[in-house]
Amino acid sequence: MSAGDLGIQMINVFKKLLLIMLAGILVAVALYSLQWRVLHDSPIMLYIGMLIDRYGFVPYRDFFDMNMAGTDFAYAMIGRLSGYTDFGTRVIDLLWLSAIMAFAFLRSRKFGWEVAAAGALLFGLLYLKSGPYNSLQREYLLILPIVVGLWVSSLARFHWPVKNVLVGLCFGVAATMKPHAAIGLPIVLIFLCSEITAVGHSRWRSLLFGTLAAILGFSLPILAMIGYLALNGALFSFLDVAKNYWPLYSGLTGTHQPMEGITRFQWLFEQYRQLGGSQLWLAPGLMGSYVALFRSSLPPAQRRQIIMLVGLTICYSIYPALAGKFWYYHWLPYIFFILQLSALCLVDQSRITQRFARTFPLAIFTLAILLNDVAPGEFYDQVQGRNLAPPKDGRVDAIAHFLRENLEPDDTVQPLDWTGGAVHAMLIARAKLATPFVYDFHFYHHISNGYIQNLRSRFVRTLMVAQPRYIIQIQSDDKPWVSGPDTTREFPELQSMMERDYAPAFRGNGYTIHERRAQGR
Repeated sequence: MSAGDLGIQMINVFKKLLLIMLAGILVAVALYSLQWRVLHDSPIMLYIGMLIDRYGFVPYRDFFDMNMAGTDFAYAMIGRLSGYTDFGTRVIDLLWLSAIMAFAFLRSRKFGWEVAAAGALLFGLLYLKSGPYNSLQREYLLILPIVVGLWVSSLARFHWPVKNVLVGLCFGVAATMKPHAAIGLPIVLIFLCSEITAVGHSRWRSLLFGTLAAILGFSLPILAMIGYLALNGALFSFLDVAKNYWPLYSGLTGTHQPMEGITRFQWLFEQYRQLGGSQLWLAPGLMGSYVALFRSSLPPAQRRQIIMLVGLTICYSIYPALAGKFWYYHWLPYIFFILQLSALCLVDQSRITQRFARTFPLAIFTLAILLNDVAPGEFYDQVQGRNLAPPKDGRVDAIAHFLRENLEPDDTVQPLDWTGGAVHAMLIARAKLATPFVYDFHFYHHISNGYIQNLRSRFVRTLMVAQPRYIIQIQSDDKPWVSGPDTTREFPELQSMMERDYAPAFRGNGYTIHERRAQGR
């Protein structure tokens, strides 16, 4: 055996050992994660799903929501399958992750099984590293239809009109959760049209009919959502929210502050260049792209797929800026794609004779893994035998216990909260919502705007009519409060009504449960 062959064999052994190590860590973290509780946004979205699933609520018609209906339906499905329990939700989360990883592997296996396995394993690890706080976020859910669409785009078995329709359909499903999730569709469409022209079809005819086929597929889930809303009398309410509230919410930063003009542009640029804390993956991402395009023996069709991946990585790096919040989970689609490029550091370079050229990409890839520490803090706590803190330091369980002990079958509850724990407690207690407002965040920003003023008036009116048994008011600082110009923490009309019709029934750490006075019931 020559020295070159021995070097290649050693590199291949190292790749296998590295992948075995990543797989072992992933399995361990996944098993430990079964003990996690749902946190932050997930309980709210599961509660909305429960309203749809168990109480027959229709989005926008029966409750105010700034999310797309596709998100609500996804969480209703997750809730029904999981029984709205922590353990059941964790199982669904891991099954969803397994599906993402499986389709990522299938899409990349033509680059080599090491590349496919590395991309899948790394995404699983970095997703779980973000912990229960970011579990089952909307950006995570929409990655699955996108990666299924990419897998379909890589298949040779489908005739191109069918392939384009299916790819468009997958991106359309993602767009029913968040409209800008479809930002990558034009990139995939260009790739699909290049595939058509590569087998001798007319370029312009391929582009025209390929685009029309993709648009047809993309439209189907959108039309299904619109049809559902129209048949249930919710379409005009949805359009009202989209026209009047979305622009206001988009004007808030990730720190819940209204920001406009050059100040907002500077803030967006500053947040964008941080890449959600994932800058270290740029080096292996660039290196993997270079190696696969210029130092490997991949055929032209697979090189075009790599160019498509580069375009998708750029697109989904822009994705968080479109919403202007830059929370970690907004970066998950970008993280998925930069990891797929990073995994290309493991692509076969057996035709390259220089030892340094073969080992340097692998070294960059390994160093990025070591510097990123792919296990979450909760995992280390559990391994060392430390109990995980209950949600909101026990506030959620205390409120839920109170509700389960005191609610009568026909009683309703109104939260004055967002992610402070009240809605989570209502989910655990299976408490029915009193008014169309699941959270109160939108009452306190852009207060000079007529639409917000109407929301405030509508809330007080519906609250007086509904007469809920309990109102749960979160006053803690860990409730996301807005700040800055045209914001407030005051709601005089609501406060006056509560002082007249309600009395404190229980006070806890950062919250008060108000009960309706007997004479008003």
